[in-house]
Amino acid sequence: MSAHYLQDLGVTLKRGRAFTEADNETTAPVAIVNEAFAKRFFKSDEDPLGQHFGLDEPENVGTYTIVGVVRDARWQSFQLDRPARPMFWVPLAQNVNYVKSVMTRVEYQSHFISG
Repeated sequence: MSAHYLQDLGVTLKRGRAFTEADNETTAPVAIVNEAFAKRFFKSDEDPLGQHFGLDEPENVGTYTIVGVVRDARWQSFQLDRPARPMFWVPLAQNVNYVKSVMTRVEYQSHFISG
């Protein structure tokens, strides 16, 4: 996603920072998470900024560093009566070199909102 994607959609940054042009293929992978993500994966007294997470496999636990938290937003009009789902965003300029090729596909699919 472009450096200003979330701001362009009107998503409000609650804490931390937005993506910048410096978040590119030469820098460590970063992510912005929503409040629902922070509530689900961190204790109430734990600061998600600077924490790490990854996809599916234990060896991926340190893949992304959380640099920002955004307010929850609804992305699918047919689920407006449900709580926001935990979500994260990553810059499209950054790629992760996973040991298992299946993880590359899993990550790519996670870049899109689905029902």
